[in-house]
Amino acid sequence: GLGIVTDVTMKIVESPPPRDVSAERKFLHVKVQFDVSDSEKANQFSAAFQHFMYDFDPIVSTKFGGMGSKSALHHFLIGHYLGSWEEFVEDWTDAGLFYENFAGPDAYESVLYQNYEVQTSHSLPSKGVIVTEFDSYPEVWALRVCDADLMGVAPGRSIRRTFN
Repeated sequence: GLGIVTDVTMKIVESPPPRDVSAERKFLHVKVQFDVSDSEKANQFSAAFQHFMYDFDPIVSTKFGGMGSKSALHHFLIGHYLGSWEEFVEDWTDAGLFYENFAGPDAYESVLYQNYEVQTSHSLPSKGVIVTEFDSYPEVWALRVCDADLMGVAPGRSIRRTFN
């Protein structure tokens, strides 16, 4: 049947306080590649992601929101993370998502951007991760809209090159 909206609550997304209270809140756009080229690797990815979503600390797992996409050989998790890139790496490592060779041998090299600048010193896994860190959530959405929706390309590629 038809429904009538009688009440709407709107909320502003706020990143949880950083672990280091002297640091500022950060917001990330992330793209992570997982090798699922055979059933063993696919099962490993599925078990790790299920553990993260259902069994891991909900304060941590709810900091990630996004979507998945797949090809014959890879799955991708693309989304937003409410926290710094250091917290992201720590949380996903602790949750078991960055297991050994998770991205596979043909994965792209990992890249960290902070406010559109490439950072050469970081502790991201060597392959399969693109992270863009911003000071505000609207900047994350601007990247997502401009990079993927308007340009029709994979997030993490073209718009950053425009600003560099």
